[in-house]
Amino acid sequence: MPVDMLITAGASTYSPWHRLDPGRKTLKTRVFTSPNGVVTAGQVIVEEMVAGLPTSPGPLQGNPGLQTLNTGSGVINQIGTLDATKVDSLVVDYPVDWLRVRTDANIAGGTISARLLEGE
Repeated sequence: MPVDMLITAGASTYSPWHRLDPGRKTLKTRVFTSPNGVVTAGQVIVEEMVAGLPTSPGPLQGNPGLQTLNTGSGVINQIGTLDATKVDSLVVDYPVDWLRVRTDANIAGGTISARLLEGE
């Protein structure tokens, strides 16, 4: 079942970190995007966190399981980019522990949604 990473996101928006199911890490994972409206420019960047964990802001945010966007103990590596102006997808065919997507600052004309499908 797909996981919504971004829903109607504009420019410079980050998804929460998503922990991939350890039992499915050896299978292919697909990230796919779809524009909402007529998106005329921009990219969606797919990133992984290596050798670390995202930081949780704790219960003060009202959701103790929420993972903070830009903090953590690991290194963030870019896996690839997707064209925000059309339906696009990227297959990750190696094990990944933590994954997120973000939009660049150039999203224009509409919004973008991104979903993750594990163990394809």
